[in-house]
Amino acid sequence: MKRLALLLGLCAPALAFAQSVPTMNPRVTLAGPTGLNAAMATKADTANGTLSTPTINGGSVNGTSLVNTAITGTNPAIQLQDTSTSNDTARWQFINYLGTFQLNAVNDANTANNNAFTCSRNGYTVTGCSFAAPLTTSAGTFGSPAAGDVLGLWPNLYFAPNPNFSGTLTIAGAALPTLNLKSTSANVASAIYQGTDGALNLQPNGAGAGTNVFNAGSSFYVHDSVGSAQINMLAAGQSNPVTIWQDTQGNAWFSPTATNADNTIVANGTGTLYLNANSIQFNNPFLSDISKCGNISGATGCLEVKNDGGDLGYIPWFKAN
Repeated sequence: MKRLALLLGLCAPALAFAQSVPTMNPRVTLAGPTGLNAAMATKADTANGTLSTPTINGGSVNGTSLVNTAITGTNPAIQLQDTSTSNDTARWQFINYLGTFQLNAVNDANTANNNAFTCSRNGYTVTGCSFAAPLTTSAGTFGSPAAGDVLGLWPNLYFAPNPNFSGTLTIAGAALPTLNLKSTSANVASAIYQGTDGALNLQPNGAGAGTNVFNAGSSFYVHDSVGSAQINMLAAGQSNPVTIWQDTQGNAWFSPTATNADNTIVANGTGTLYLNANSIQFNNPFLSDISKCGNISGATGCLEVKNDGGDLGYIPWFKAN
C-alpha cells in the first residue's frame, strides 16, 4: 500500500503540468470522413508539402519552377508584363490560338493585339512559321523593304544592296522559270528566263527597248558544244532569221535564211570596205556572154556588179590556168 501511494505521488506533478486539449464546440471527432484526421490530411503546409490537382483562383506565385506544365482551356495563353515600367506599356502574349502558336504584343487591357510571330502545325508536325515584323540578325534586317532586306514576306522578295550568294541559286517550280529585273526608273521589267525547250531567253518588256551587252576589257563569246555556234537575228515581222555562225571546221558564215534574200554590206559614209583574204570565192555570179563586158579576148565570162545607185555593170572574168 505504501508503495502504491508513493507511485501516485511521483506521477502527480506530471499530470499537473500536461498540455491541456482545447475544447471544440461543437465537438469534433478524430476518425471518420468528417473527423479531424481527414481534415488535416487536406491541409497544405506553407513551407513545404505537395498540392495534388489544386485550383488556384487569383493570387500570385513567386520564385516557382514549373515542370512539364500544361496550360489548358480555350485558346490557352501566357501574359508577360513588366510592372517596373510605366502604366499601359502593354505586354507580350504567348497563345495557342485555334491550334496556331502566336507571339503577340497586346495592350494592358488585353483588348487589342499585334502579331509578331506565328507557327502553324498539322498534328505534331510544324508546317510553317512566319514573322509579321522585320527580323534583325547579324546578317542584316529581314522583311524591311524600305531599308532593303535579304528576305521579304511573300509574295514580295527584296534583296539588300549587293548581296552575296554562295553555291548555286536555283529558280525552279515553273514551266518558264523567270528572273524579272525592274529598274526604279523604268515602267516595266525585263526578264531572263528559260523556255520549255531549254533555251535561255533575254526579254526586254518595254516597247522598243533593246538588249545591250557591255564587256569591258574582254570578249563576248557564243559557244555551242554540239554543232555550229550561231547568232540568229529576226527583224520585226520576219520569221526567217539572219544568221552569223562558225561551223565545226572553223569557217565563218553570214547568211539570211529567207528564200532569195540579199546580203548587203555597207561601209558608213566614205569608209572603205576591206576584204582581206588570200582568195575570194563567188558562187555562180557570172554570165557566159562576154559581150556584156566588152568581148575582151581571153575572157570567159562577166562578173555582175552594181554601184550605189543600183545601176548594173560588168567586169571581165578570166579563168586562171
